[in-house]
Amino acid sequence: MGSKTKSTAQKDWVRNQLLTNGFITRNKALDMYITRLSAIIYALKEENLNIVGRRRKLGTKGLWGESCDYEYILVRNDKENKE
Repeated sequence: MGSKTKSTAQKDWVRNQLLTNGFITRNKALDMYITRLSAIIYALKEENLNIVGRRRKLGTKGLWGESCDYEYILVRNDKENKE
């Protein structure tokens, strides 16, 4: 990771996932050992990225009912989509 701090590298990785895939899930972040995803999302929102969160059903049953994940979605405005 070079001279970047761990938190900066994590924020850059999350930003890249949002810009590349349009979303990031809590479980994907946990796979990358990012435990404070909501704090990173908050910081990215402060940088004027339009991000919304929602609960997503995974379609499998767990011990306490249907399994879910939480995902953050990058909302692009029409101007960005046309460029």
